[in-house]
Amino acid sequence: MKWELRLGREAIAALYRIERGVARNVGAALDALAADPMLTNLQVDAEDPSLYWLAVEGDITVWVEIVDERHAIRIVKIG
Repeated sequence: MKWELRLGREAIAALYRIERGVARNVGAALDALAADPMLTNLQVDAEDPSLYWLAVEGDITVWVEIVDERHAIRIVKIG
């Protein structure tokens, strides 16, 4: 079962600001995350252990929050 992705306002705005080719890389990373977040290279954020980050090709980092009880992943920030 795929995970539901929920993009925050800041994440959506960031997608509009980044280069189109890099945005495709972010989209591919988000698709992989929705398929199975445990198979991606998520790292715990040192400052906030409730957040995880994922490096994406093109020098982009995606910060997410996993909401297990709702089987959802909230995309907090892309930068």
